[in-house]
Amino acid sequence: MRFRFSIRTLLYVTFVLVMALLVCVQSYQRISETKDFAAEQIRAVDGTIDFRTVKSGMIVSNIDLRETEVHNRHMKYVRTLDPVGILDLTDTKISDRGLQLLHGIQVREIKLTGTKVTEPAVAKLKSTMDRTARITRQRHSSPTVEEVLASIRAGKMSANK
Repeated sequence: MRFRFSIRTLLYVTFVLVMALLVCVQSYQRISETKDFAAEQIRAVDGTIDFRTVKSGMIVSNIDLRETEVHNRHMKYVRTLDPVGILDLTDTKISDRGLQLLHGIQVREIKLTGTKVTEPAVAKLKSTMDRTARITRQRHSSPTVEEVLASIRAGKMSANK
């Protein structure tokens, strides 16, 4: 079977394909610019972003915002960057409202120690995430010498323990 196309048809098909390619390139540029802007906003509050190389390119592995001036509104930038590793929000001003913006995020772990988030908000977030994802809220450190001595003086702990 032999196909016959007119020059007009070939030009039309070529034009459509070039336009489709331009739309794809522009969409990719917009996504790239959006991610760059989101990264700038994270870095503006002294956050750090770790990248990892995979077959398809670069991905955001971790975002560290601990002890920064990050607020709920910054969570939309975290979502834009779509990290896959650890999101550390320890000792930040994040509350339930900011946590809502993270629903469905596919990270391995979110650290929420020292934030204003409540248990119901954490449970709701967890229900939207992968079942293997971990959310931590407690500090897992040993008491300092001063804390132990204060407990002994207060009679809450004996020196024999």
